[in-house]
Order: sequence, then C-alpha cells, then structure tokens
Amino acid sequence: MGGQILGYNSLDSRICLLLLIIVSDVDYSNGPVLLFHPQRHLFGCALQHQAHHHLLVIEKLIQKQCEPLPRRRSFAKSVSSKVKFLHPFPVSLWKPVSNKTVNWNGFNCKSFECLNGRKLNRDCVHCFDLVNGYENQRFVKSNSKNDFLVDDVLQLGNGGIRIGFNIGIGSGSFAEVMSERNITVITSTLNVNGPLNEFIAARGLFPVYLSLDHRFPFVQSSIQLSNSKK
Repeated sequence: MGGQILGYNSLDSRICLLLLIIVSDVDYSNGPVLLFHPQRHLFGCALQHQAHHHLLVIEKLIQKQCEPLPRRRSFAKSVSSKVKFLHPFPVSLWKPVSNKTVNWNGFNCKSFECLNGRKLNRDCVHCFDLVNGYENQRFVKSNSKNDFLVDDVLQLGNGGIRIGFNIGIGSGSFAEVMSERNITVITSTLNVNGPLNEFIAARGLFPVYLSLDHRFPFVQSSIQLSNSKK
C-alpha cells in the first residue's frame, strides 16, 4: 500500500513509511494504515478540502530525502487577513514582519519575537530582527579579514552579474542586499524551526521551498552567482 500511495519503489516506500512513523505522533497500534486517516495527514486529505497535515512531518520527510512527496489534492491552510498586515514594497524589505502573516501551526514558537530569542543555526541568529539586529549589516560589513563582501564579489563579475541563487537557511537579507545593487537573487530554504519561507515572502523577496537534493531550478549558464550557508 505504501508503495502505491507514496509513489516510490518498494524499498523507498518502506524506508519513507518507517521514517514517517518515527517523526510523527500518530498512534500506529492498529497498523500503519492510520497514516492515511482523513483530515489528519498529507496523504489522506479529502479532495479539494483544506489540508490539516502536520508541517513538521513534511519538513522531516524532506530532510530525510523522502522526495518527491505525493501531490497534494487539498488546499493549504491560508492566513486570510494577512494582506492588511503586509508593508508596501520596497518599504517591506527592512520593516518588521507581523506575526499575523504566518500560520504558526506546527512550530514551537508562535511569534518572531520568540524566534529571535533562539539560535536556529549559524546563519540565523536574531535573523528575524530587521531593525535592531545584525541583518542590515550582513554581507556589507566584515567581521574578519576573510569575509567576502557583496561589493567585492560583484567587482569580480565586471558588471555581468544579473541573476543569483542563495542556498541555505536565513531570512533573505542576502537577496535584499543584492536587490539594492540591481541583482535578482532567489532564496532556497526549508522552514527549519521557523517560517523562513513565509518571512522572506513577506519582505517582498522570492523564496523557493527546495532541499539540497534538488538540481538548481535554472537552465545551465543562466545564473552568474550562487551563495551557500557556511
């Protein structure tokens, strides 16, 4: 059953089914068929109904290379009133993002203030604080003699850099700094411990939800710059 529904071969389906049992909080005492219980998980939502899947389960499956996930047949839960809490572009680039623009289901923290009090990773320390944090100085001011600043990198391109790809975990500040220099940068990140994709989008930048197992989503030789986390 797992192989037919998940769309993997028999070995991959068994591994991914086992991983889903490990990372989820479902009661499997009556067998793994409960994985497809309607209204509870990604794989069993009714057609064209609102999905109630567990975001953390999806995130962990992607991190364990269980991709591609099956096509979602239902609608994702949206924040209907988020538009009125968004700042106009380009003011939004360095304005605080409202907590009301994000669906916080599945996250331990329920606000950006809570996330700012945590070190999510080396590239995201207070990275949701766009006003009082270090984000507005990243990539333009050096911390050590080994740092490469964006202006130094762009000089190496002799004016030929137009499109860039940022890979890693952050709040989109690299893409913002590049946009000030007329460079379009797409940011690839997962929602590890926080709504990073939603935060980047609320700033008016372009996030893509891709793991490191994917090929670059560009035709060969169509981008001139890539940046990855440390």
